[in-house]
Amino acid sequence: MRSPVAATIDHVREQGMMISVYLDDFIGSHDDEKLLRRAYETILTSCVEANFTANPQKLSPPSDAIVAFNCDLAKGQTKVTQARVDQFFATDRPPDSQRAFGQYRNRVAINNVVG
Repeated sequence: MRSPVAATIDHVREQGMMISVYLDDFIGSHDDEKLLRRAYETILTSCVEANFTANPQKLSPPSDAIVAFNCDLAKGQTKVTQARVDQFFATDRPPDSQRAFGQYRNRVAINNVVG
């Protein structure tokens, strides 16, 4: 948290970016694509300065929709990926497990915009 990356994340948040951090994964969102692209590049540069190597397979420049944390994410819409749902149901699960997974899927989608 004392790296150039943390300072950069704080800086882009001050500019109105929404940056979510989960361990070594970052997700950014903003209504202005130009600002978001600049924040993306700035964070990548700070990773190099901090000697953090970004995983090229996980890099996703700003776009209208991304997949992260086994979820499809787009403006106003989130859902657990179909691949993750299929993986879960590929194994027999007890009713409590199925119910918990359904609740998780509902929590992921709870703030979806209808219409």
